[in-house]
Amino acid sequence: MADVKRIFEENTWAARARRTVTSVLPVDKGRKGRCRRCGACCKLPVECTFLAVDEDGLCSCKIWRLRPLNCRKYPRSCDEHLTREICGYYFEKTAKTAK
Repeated sequence: MADVKRIFEENTWAARARRTVTSVLPVDKGRKGRCRRCGACCKLPVECTFLAVDEDGLCSCKIWRLRPLNCRKYPRSCDEHLTREICGYYFEKTAKTAK
């Protein structure tokens, strides 16, 4: 429950606006891993209309090929990674992220 509270506290309108504006930037080279289909990023802060959940509880996007940049690149950087406890993506330190 503390993780959910932290996500909501960190997901301010300013943070959402920043993710939208910076979504045109490249993904940090230190990002590793892959999507685990948990759907956590699709629920920031409310569940996305296009989120589909199958009978096994795995999530997918109904508009995968047309999804916005925010969705395509999340998490774009370590600073923007609000779902790090559940997400399959993680960030390794690189020259850029070590600064």
